[in-house]
Amino acid sequence: MTFLDETVRPIVVKLSRWHWIGITIVLGILFTFASALFIGAFVGMLGLEFPWYFGVITALFGLFAVGYFLGRLAPREFFWEFPVGTVLFAFLFMGLMSHGVGALAFLVKYVLVPVLAGAVGYLGVTTARRGHGLNGTPSCP
Repeated sequence: MTFLDETVRPIVVKLSRWHWIGITIVLGILFTFASALFIGAFVGMLGLEFPWYFGVITALFGLFAVGYFLGRLAPREFFWEFPVGTVLFAFLFMGLMSHGVGALAFLVKYVLVPVLAGAVGYLGVTTARRGHGLNGTPSCP
């Protein structure tokens, strides 16, 4: 038995759909910040400079990691909760950053970014549920 099977699995089988949505939002905050921080630090260490919108790519990487991590951790009957939690996180994040936006910025912040975030979260969950490890070998059930 692994550490995951002994300690975490008995807890996660008791969680409801709303718990998984909340966990997705909280981990979305943590993973997007951590991925932006680590990728930005690595890029800065290399002495490279990128435009401001490179942060969107790092945030999407963090959201993919959330979907992948929770897709591996959660029971199989939970699936749609992770993309929904990712979209809700994107709405909350964009809502906190908006102040006096025009029509195009409104569409980008409240339609394009949440849809893209949900799609990346969905991709992370489907990748995790496909049953392949990072090296292409079948993973544990």
